[in-house]
Amino acid sequence: WVRSRSLHDRRAFGIDIDPEVIEYAQNHVVNAVDDGSRIQLVCGDVLDVGSEDGTNSLAPPRVDIIAAFNFSVCYFHQRCDLVRYLTHSLNNLRDFGLLFCDIFGGAEATQSQVRRVRDLGSFKYQFQQHSYDLQTNIVHFSLGFKMKDGSMLKDCFTYKFRIYSLCELKEAMLEAGFSRVSIWIATKRSEESSNEASDGERSSDEDEGSA
Repeated sequence: WVRSRSLHDRRAFGIDIDPEVIEYAQNHVVNAVDDGSRIQLVCGDVLDVGSEDGTNSLAPPRVDIIAAFNFSVCYFHQRCDLVRYLTHSLNNLRDFGLLFCDIFGGAEATQSQVRRVRDLGSFKYQFQQHSYDLQTNIVHFSLGFKMKDGSMLKDCFTYKFRIYSLCELKEAMLEAGFSRVSIWIATKRSEESSNEASDGERSSDEDEGSA
């Protein structure tokens, strides 16, 4: 975002509750950009940053785009917290602003003891889904790595996500006040079709509501 435009009105803000993530972003992202002064990192709860009462000195201004990727919305295990976050995001967008997010899901998302291994050459990436709670829609999984020398980095990253359906997320966005919701589904392409003139994405739904 910052690199794509040299004008000083193009700024970016990164928000995370974990100070280690902020430190990593500072060292590997901000310091790697020529004009890093146009990037501001904020360590704090995203629901507190941007408070409308003006008491938060680190609050960024209203923005054109909010990007909540890597299944961030799935950290809100209660629907009321999800709606609160979406409402908060809407209040911190400029007119005609956009919120982009993705969700964790798929055919195996509600199954337990799912294991996948992907060979990436220098190491193997291991995905282990440990449990799924039918009453809460909470899934617990972890990521690990097996090196060529046989050493294993087990459960390097662990996650507990709430599984939301596309319908649930769309309804929550409309309830939060968004005027338009659009859904894009990325389709998995086989190796045989990878060279075809297709971007692997399709718009599956568009309704009165913005995401």
